[in-house]
Amino acid sequence: MDEVVLTRPKSLAEWQKMFSVIYDDHNRELYSDADLLLHVFEGVSKSLESIRKERLQEVVQNLPRIFAWFMAFCNRLEIDLSKVVWHKYPNLCPYCLKSANCACISHELKYRPTDSDLTQYRRDMTYMPVTLSDWQTMFDHIYGRINRNVASFTAVYYHLVEELGEVSKDFRFKNRSGIEAEVADFFAWILAVAIKLGVDLDSAAWACYPGECNKCRKSKCECPVE
Repeated sequence: MDEVVLTRPKSLAEWQKMFSVIYDDHNRELYSDADLLLHVFEGVSKSLESIRKERLQEVVQNLPRIFAWFMAFCNRLEIDLSKVVWHKYPNLCPYCLKSANCACISHELKYRPTDSDLTQYRRDMTYMPVTLSDWQTMFDHIYGRINRNVASFTAVYYHLVEELGEVSKDFRFKNRSGIEAEVADFFAWILAVAIKLGVDLDSAAWACYPGECNKCRKSKCECPVE
């Protein structure tokens, strides 16, 4: 088999495409849709053990793997991640509509996806992030202060686990719009964890997946079932 040369992704869409090239054929042969979601759960649970044992460096090392399985799940369901994340978070918190220093973690605000203000912001794509680092910066502007200074790392990570449960619920009920909204939330909290850890997810993901599988080191994965 000829090796495919994959360059470092720039946009979030290119990250999805790179993981698609490396893993889609392999995953279709070995894993169901539910299997891919379960792999995300396994990765998240593995880091819970590391947190319990106060080994945060293991969480740092595991984060790109969680991201990779999450991308595999999105690719299988043909979810355009940048599109659904922008729909939920158009450069602001969709609950309080603040673009910086959101503090609505302390309030019981409701998400209204058809809010006319949200629709207006979605249409203006001037500030839509492009790169994975751009997305991380956007979420840092919106939520970074409260996540860094108020919320504990455990609280931030538990929120990631909570959102994964929400993805699972909507997946189980085959609620497509719900899956897309919860996928956006899960992605936001992956970046929140990265911000809390002081990690640039783009750099960490490329170090783990430099255009190839992180285990067999092939541009098209040939690993046995995990």
